[in-house]
Amino acid sequence: MKDFDSKNLYKKVSPRDAYINWYGSFEYIGKFTTNDRIEKITEENILQYLRVEEQIYRREAYESVEIFLKENSNLASFFLNTHFQLKNFIAKQNGFENAYDMFVYNNIFDKSQSVFFFQENITQKIILLHEEILNNKIKRSGLNKFTYSDLYYLKNSDNFKLSFSEATKIILNTFRVKGGEFYNAVEEVITNNWISREKNTLRHPGQRSISCFGVHPFITVNWNSEFDDLFELTHEISGAIGQYYASQNGMFIYSELSILKTEFISILGTLYLIDYLGNNFEEKLIIFDQVDNFIRDSFIIPFIYSTIEYQLYTKSKNQKLDNEDISDVWYEIMSKFHSIKNFEEMPINRYNWVRHEHFYMDGYDFRYIIAFILAYDFYKKDKSLEFVIELLKKGERISDKEFFNMVLGEELSYEKLVESCVTDIMRKYDEENFSL
Repeated sequence: MKDFDSKNLYKKVSPRDAYINWYGSFEYIGKFTTNDRIEKITEENILQYLRVEEQIYRREAYESVEIFLKENSNLASFFLNTHFQLKNFIAKQNGFENAYDMFVYNNIFDKSQSVFFFQENITQKIILLHEEILNNKIKRSGLNKFTYSDLYYLKNSDNFKLSFSEATKIILNTFRVKGGEFYNAVEEVITNNWISREKNTLRHPGQRSISCFGVHPFITVNWNSEFDDLFELTHEISGAIGQYYASQNGMFIYSELSILKTEFISILGTLYLIDYLGNNFEEKLIIFDQVDNFIRDSFIIPFIYSTIEYQLYTKSKNQKLDNEDISDVWYEIMSKFHSIKNFEEMPINRYNWVRHEHFYMDGYDFRYIIAFILAYDFYKKDKSLEFVIELLKKGERISDKEFFNMVLGEELSYEKLVESCVTDIMRKYDEENFSL
């Protein structure tokens, strides 16, 4: 058994590819009727349905997706269970307790067991932060009942529109004070056609091409003049610049910047944007809501998904997982993070895992958690970008651990970074400081 090539078996079975081909074949992922008109929901337009003013409309849209996912959850669980079982088998052959231990083994904190990252004291800190955000959203919404379908709703959000030209001016002003070299790079991105934009409900909001040696990445933006398009554009531009610096390192094999470094610089750019908006814009309501969404989507949601993924790998060591096994884990953890007064449970909200390709990507969301707490620590200390730029230009000649030890100038502690990040954000919420 020792000589059995389990990795080759995984490639031959390829559950992730099978899942992607299967899920990508759907014309829609939810359907409901309103005013004698059939509404079809896709991955690309779902957020538009969750932002409309009518609460019952949002809920119908959300529940129609859950019903569709439930109907397709049996086959989805076959793909996902196959993935978990094969990955756990590969991990066992390589001396790991489970696959998640294998995924996080080379982390920058030198912690070899994944259970360390999901300790109850850490989880509780993040739950408290999420409760603060949920209470903010409930208060701003003015709704008597609030649930999952209301999480992206902001009252009268249609009043907050932004042209692409206005957005690029804001981004340039954001980075104008962050050092000439990075600002010049932002200006080049905007003026030299790095960005392809159009209004397209059939495309995801923002994407970057991978780095090529000595060539800048290209950014595609689904521009709908929404305020969160500004945040998405800032995120993509910042990451693209980081990738471009890495591609200048002098050797092809070091030119593709790691996910952790790329997300670090992307999140850092968004934190700078929040600062600029907080200091220069009167529309505090939309800014505060976007800050909440940014923290949820970049830190809390990845932590929730990582916790679910970790639990599923642990559970699948001892049993086959069917659709209800997976749904039980999903629902239990989701409920734990949304258990506050005035938040209404939604029993059908058990099948959203069917949508999540990240569960096939070997701890991908875990990197978002780490990138966020590292970027926030750097931002909080108000350090200069110039040193970061010089390190980025070395590409992957420098490991993630070396990079962040040098950038932060100290030994890295996951527990301290999480606690410091959560404590500082909570303090600023208490002060009603829109500028994080």
